[in-house]
Amino acid sequence: MSPSSLHTAIIDQLIQPRIHIKLPSIMTPSRQLISTIAGASAREAAARAKNGAFDQLPVVNDRSQITGLVYVDQLMNLPVDALVSDYVVPLEESGQLRIAHGISKAVQILHRHPASLVTDGAKVVGLVHRSDLNKHPSRTYFYLWLSSLEMMLARLVALRLPGNAWIEHLGEQAQIRVLGKMEVELRRNNSIDPIEYLDLSNLVRIIAKNQIIYTELGFDSRKRLKDEIGGLVDLRHDIMHPVRTLVSDAESMNVLANREKTLRAINLTVQRILKRA
Repeated sequence: MSPSSLHTAIIDQLIQPRIHIKLPSIMTPSRQLISTIAGASAREAAARAKNGAFDQLPVVNDRSQITGLVYVDQLMNLPVDALVSDYVVPLEESGQLRIAHGISKAVQILHRHPASLVTDGAKVVGLVHRSDLNKHPSRTYFYLWLSSLEMMLARLVALRLPGNAWIEHLGEQAQIRVLGKMEVELRRNNSIDPIEYLDLSNLVRIIAKNQIIYTELGFDSRKRLKDEIGGLVDLRHDIMHPVRTLVSDAESMNVLANREKTLRAINLTVQRILKRA
């Protein structure tokens, strides 16, 4: 295999096969859900949901089939005679997800809906809530995409700034860490490309100081690069610390959805650049 074809094969493997973690890893199975019926009192249904710490309830028909969702915040402080049926979001309007969908699709749907029922054919098999995106499988999904981005950006920097010329673009403390690590590994007879020591924040700092690279990535200014990829650096910090919540409300869901979109888009952009290199 020639060096160029070997290089292409390596790049292909960075994000192929596609990073896909399916919904059963984060959803609540239907058997664990607390449900209600359309003819139930809205107040009673709200109390039932609160006792189970749910923000929503699946609504079932007389055949015990889930036909939609009702949100607890809409059921609070209603007249005594108010019924669940007046506030049901039908299954087809609830951002319905399928069992084969992955985290990426869930992010898209949960950007528009607080929760979504998951179906397998005609049967509802579970529910995914925004808070489920804080679970470890979801964090793993984002970590894999971020790792892919780090690897490819490191390769791009090495190509555009050969001979470790990129080191001078790091801050003093970062240079000390990288050069110190290089020295330690040489004494251990470990031959590792110094670019491997850089994390995403280091790579962003280097790229922000090189107009050729950030323009090639599609950014018209250093500020825009830092705004977009800088948000991914924050995401990396968040997913590496489980005590940090990724999604807590609609605003944080909006942030996560935009970052996920940016993360996938930049990955694909860098992949195309490297394939042409």
